[in-house]
Amino acid sequence: MKIKLLLIIYKLNFFLSLSLAIIRSPRSYVALGDSFASGLGYGRVLDERCGRTSYSYGELFNRSHTGIEVYKNAACRQWYINDIQKQQVPEIEALTELVSITAGLYDLDMHHTIAHCDVQYNEDQCAYGVDVAEDMLKTIDADYSPYRRMLDLLRAVRKQTALAVVVIIGYPAFYSPPIAGCVTWDGMKPMREQYKARLNTVVRRLNDLYKNIVRDISPLSISPIIFKNPDDRFGGHRMCDDDFYLKQYPGTVPRDFYDRAWSTYGYYHPIADGQRVYESLLNEAWEETQRPLVRRGT
Repeated sequence: MKIKLLLIIYKLNFFLSLSLAIIRSPRSYVALGDSFASGLGYGRVLDERCGRTSYSYGELFNRSHTGIEVYKNAACRQWYINDIQKQQVPEIEALTELVSITAGLYDLDMHHTIAHCDVQYNEDQCAYGVDVAEDMLKTIDADYSPYRRMLDLLRAVRKQTALAVVVIIGYPAFYSPPIAGCVTWDGMKPMREQYKARLNTVVRRLNDLYKNIVRDISPLSISPIIFKNPDDRFGGHRMCDDDFYLKQYPGTVPRDFYDRAWSTYGYYHPIADGQRVYESLLNEAWEETQRPLVRRGT
């Protein structure tokens, strides 16, 4: 009799643990951001103007969560944070449950700086672009500061919905130093290691800035605002690495390559494995917000 009772208790505990592990999907999800969020550079093109593809992390998340009833990918290439605030945030509704954001590199003029540092090597212009990006990250009070712009964007999101979980996902650093003599397409001069290191630092400082923003604004928010940093998960998978997660340059270069390498062709952007990293971070963030609710039985 005691053995049967113990078996019943064991089975009840087993099924209870399974029920606690079930995380519901958000009923509605809106993806905001730039070309890293639109999926530019990899997958079937869904919207040519914005560079939205079938392999953006928003699309991957939507397909893997069958409980989502309303999904909108508003992300668009070449959009600055202010553009996202004005033109993408209105896609959010009061009952939206999840909002993801990846934005800020365009505000640092990274698409032009990469062109000068890598695509068409010009050391003076490269150094100038990196200097400007570094200065912008040091200044948090100016209107052009990514700090101020992201803070305003989050406030705009909160005006649309007080209930949504908001997840900011940053960017991976581009290079695994040192890659001596890394040449990403035929005839290109290798970028100097000091500029690779400085560009990596710019990206990581932007991630740190977003982490600080979330720390500052979260106590004022009813629902969670979360920052996820993808940088560590791209370790060993950067530009010129053998197992790369970022789109590498082709062997031959189109005539319009200089102007369009970043924002049209999507080089330096996450390919399939990279977008899956972003999706996994978004999924982790969503699950972190749901577990306490499940355990309370709500």
